[in-house]
Amino acid sequence: MAKTKAVAKVGNNPVDMLPLDSVPAYLQGKSSDAFDGFNKEDFKIPRVKLLQALNPEIKTFQGQAIPGEFWHTIANKSLGSEFRMVVIKPSKRVILWDANDGKQGGNILAFSSNALDWDSGAGQKFRVKLKGQKENVEWDTGRNVLSSGLLDWGSSNPEDSNSPPAAQLTYEYLCYLPDHPDLSPCVLGLFRTAHGNAKSFNSALLNFRGPTTSLVVRCFAQERTDGGNSWTIPKFQTIGRTSEELFKTCEALKERYADYKADYKQEDVTEKNDTSAEGNGNY
Repeated sequence: MAKTKAVAKVGNNPVDMLPLDSVPAYLQGKSSDAFDGFNKEDFKIPRVKLLQALNPEIKTFQGQAIPGEFWHTIANKSLGSEFRMVVIKPSKRVILWDANDGKQGGNILAFSSNALDWDSGAGQKFRVKLKGQKENVEWDTGRNVLSSGLLDWGSSNPEDSNSPPAAQLTYEYLCYLPDHPDLSPCVLGLFRTAHGNAKSFNSALLNFRGPTTSLVVRCFAQERTDGGNSWTIPKFQTIGRTSEELFKTCEALKERYADYKADYKQEDVTEKNDTSAEGNGNY
């Protein structure tokens, strides 16, 4: 049965409107020509977020954004509780967020794109206010990430050896979605409570006979529970090899996006529903 055409109204004027996933004959073979003079700095790499109950998308896109489902941040579309992907490029990132007295929305104090050297914020000392602490603490970024010690437990609050790392390590995967080529490439980031799954996935990629662009992976939501809190984290299963055509597509994207950058907000990197559990909001 043919899809019926929807009619929307802007003011008092009716506007003919087709579904976004349809490509009418008059548009086939045509692409956007409105960005002359633009470069890669003028665009964002889409991210895929595994939604939690407190994510703002749940309220903004009621009935569409569901906790436990993956969300494409540019298309504002759910990918469901699982999707297929091909890893174009795995990366390790380190971000040092301003503690901001435990509130979300802090600024980035230092950033490393390889988890070794600081791209910004090297050799600086920051006085920061931790939630529940009267006195500010000092974070010293040092020469590089390793020398700073900011990924060590006890570094967020030097007076408490059990305090979490001051800096946040992210395992990041630039990926292609075979079932959603129009939404590709995009970035999936795994944060603190998902590090175990990320390391297992990294090991699977390392042991695979072939480049990551020749492997099809199932990504799905796994529930975690701790201290009365429940949340979900990404988990992975390798399910097959790419076709030659898909492999070539992903290889071309790997070259094109070799130095891509992903944008993060501090509220995007929290997996638990109870964001007050740790002083600086990093999980």
